[in-house]
Amino acid sequence: MPEETACQASMSAASEAGVQLENKEISMNKLMLAMLLLVSAFSPIRAAVEDCARLIPPDGLPGWTRDNEILWFSAEDLWQHINGAAEQFLAYGCQGACVSHYRGPDGTGEISVELYALADTLNAFGIWASEAAPNAESVNIGGGACIDGPMLLFFSGKYYVKLQAFPAGELMAKALRDLAARISSGLPGGEFPGVFARFPTEGLVARPFGYIPQGILGLRELTAAYSARYRSGSSEFTVFLFERQDPSEAQALVEAVRKHLADRGETPPTEAGAGEFAGFTGRLPYRGDVTVLSRGTVALVFSGAADQAEIAKIIKGLR
Repeated sequence: MPEETACQASMSAASEAGVQLENKEISMNKLMLAMLLLVSAFSPIRAAVEDCARLIPPDGLPGWTRDNEILWFSAEDLWQHINGAAEQFLAYGCQGACVSHYRGPDGTGEISVELYALADTLNAFGIWASEAAPNAESVNIGGGACIDGPMLLFFSGKYYVKLQAFPAGELMAKALRDLAARISSGLPGGEFPGVFARFPTEGLVARPFGYIPQGILGLRELTAAYSARYRSGSSEFTVFLFERQDPSEAQALVEAVRKHLADRGETPPTEAGAGEFAGFTGRLPYRGDVTVLSRGTVALVFSGAADQAEIAKIIKGLR
């Protein structure tokens, strides 16, 4: 081989080796970047699982053992745990949930624990109120709690917790209360929302209050409502209280219902008023009588069989 050709071949080989080395370095850099991104992506999950392990303590009950495995469900995969109910929880700003089990001594029983992190205390109360049975026994745990057979539900701070015992029985009911109190002691405090003190107390049914984040009366315009349920004679009705930052926002809400009544109501909207509140009344299919009144930044929707005398009484007692 001539000297010039040999030199060119040597330079070509060296160049190829350099390219291969550069490609290998690029591949290694890409691999390291991918690993860093993977670790970063799983860090919130790991932090959430560690948080769950702290909030669902291994020593929850003397003589009982908590499973080592704690299942974590993010907002994106919440449907895998509560398919069919996930949308409702997400409407309350659910950020995720963790699930575990406690086993009794010598296999005497089992208690499952589901802990949901919501947007804030009001939303935690809202989802609790939506699932708590009206006739369930009240329990002094967290911001509010009730026990109904083998199930105990409570909220504390932004957390909503569901405990269920197997099998049901008096001893298991005590274990439920003790475990719920133990878990609650490790959660941030949260009192019953004070806004409900604005509603008059006369005529309230058992466990009357609620918070609905969206879709009141099936309308997307009706969001963030405090609710109270009343009984008048043999019928019941619900009062939804909306508080807005500006009177124009409250009026827009009222007009959305007026249009809905005009388009789909069984009767057209008829002007109505009580005290300083003014608005209209009408009737919707499947919902019955609806009265909508507003004053300034506050709007009220009465849904059900509330007559004008009852409406006037509620408004007079409103704080």
